[in-house]
Amino acid sequence: RAEKVKPSLKKPNLDGNYRKVQDNLIHFLDTKVQLKVSDKGKGQIVIPFQSDEDLNRILDLLNV
Repeated sequence: RAEKVKPSLKKPNLDGNYRKVQDNLIHFLDTKVQLKVSDKGKGQIVIPFQSDEDLNRILDLLNV
């Protein structure tokens, strides 16, 4: 059975537009945010939280 190869995600070397988006999210959410973008333009936004209270604060900011 052939294994599916996942495209690698770029880690810290974001281009200017992605870096700006990441920096804006960090500022807006007042927490660490990591944008991971593949060579094909797909990606992830990673927002860690420290507690239920911190998660609720972030969700409130996102109006979720």
